[in-house]
Amino acid sequence: MAAKQKNDNKDSELGNSYRSLIALSYCIGLEKGEKVVIEKYGDVSYFGKSKNIQIEVKHHISPNSLSDGHEELWKTLLNWHENDSSQFDELILHTTSHLPTTSPLAYWHSENTDADVRHYILQHSCKSKAKEYKRIHSLIFNDALHPKSKRKEIFSKIELKVGEPNYEEKLNILKDNSFFSWIKEDELKTSVIIRLLGEINALNEPGKDWEITREVFDGLIQGIKYIYDTAPSSLVLDTHYRKAPIENDKIIYQDKPFVKAIECLSCDKEEIDEAIIDYWRFNMAFNDFIQVHPTFNINTFQHYKKEIVHLDIKRLKRSEISNNEGRDNKSISLNIFRKAVQLPIKEYGLLRPNADYFQRGTMHDIVEDGDFKWIIE
Repeated sequence: MAAKQKNDNKDSELGNSYRSLIALSYCIGLEKGEKVVIEKYGDVSYFGKSKNIQIEVKHHISPNSLSDGHEELWKTLLNWHENDSSQFDELILHTTSHLPTTSPLAYWHSENTDADVRHYILQHSCKSKAKEYKRIHSLIFNDALHPKSKRKEIFSKIELKVGEPNYEEKLNILKDNSFFSWIKEDELKTSVIIRLLGEINALNEPGKDWEITREVFDGLIQGIKYIYDTAPSSLVLDTHYRKAPIENDKIIYQDKPFVKAIECLSCDKEEIDEAIIDYWRFNMAFNDFIQVHPTFNINTFQHYKKEIVHLDIKRLKRSEISNNEGRDNKSISLNIFRKAVQLPIKEYGLLRPNADYFQRGTMHDIVEDGDFKWIIE
């Protein structure tokens, strides 16, 4: 297997998720004998029957302008010159950046812009004094390293896909794709796609090419369809295992009664942080369930909360008090809390299978409502 060639994909989680979304958009159209390869020749590579395409994917949270001296552009150009681009018919820079109308790059796709004109634009248009730009520019236009014929061949293949949808917008576009028409509930479409992204990411194994053939992709879809038919709750619950609250959310949660109740036990900071994350994920998943199943609160959750989780922690508290006579109440209370968060996960109704964070979040919700106290008074 050839060594993975370097690429400039963002290290951020959102950037990686966006790259996987783009890979998925090519996977859903795969035919037999075609494949998508990730992080070998660059970010995403598509090998089809009629053409091969290499895509460099760039995502920006804030609005960004792609000037002719932008580092994003020139690092991508350098990748295509240093890596083997001869096997590709198209080289695409897929970016959420916008292209200024005053930029010489605005003429890139004009009818009269051939390889010679593109070569001239890139060689002469930018006057940037930035060291990184100068370094890359000198490497690309070094005839000893990259002959002009090679540069022109590469430039002729390049497509600038600028102003592309951001992560959320692209996710919504995929949800509307007819490929996912078998999913009836709109909210579950999001969960299915995110689950599918996780399955694609799981194919990335050390020492192996990260590639998805039509047969592999069909297997992923069949597995997810089985889950959708037999255990749809996991599509909702599993989604939130990959999420965590931002720092501002954590700060808001710190003043909630369930957090104050844990702080009274002299818990470790790590235990408090875990409780906040559990409760945040629980609330996110609960809201998703309501969107997918409007009767979830009445038909499943209230019984699960009152008749299963609440009873379990009350029984645990009685048992710990009975079995630890003579010990100080604060020590017993701390033990009750620590044992409660390790109770076996119970299923009920739509919560099949259930998630550990949802059960612990339900416990915290009971404390939040004032219906249970960890502390022995």
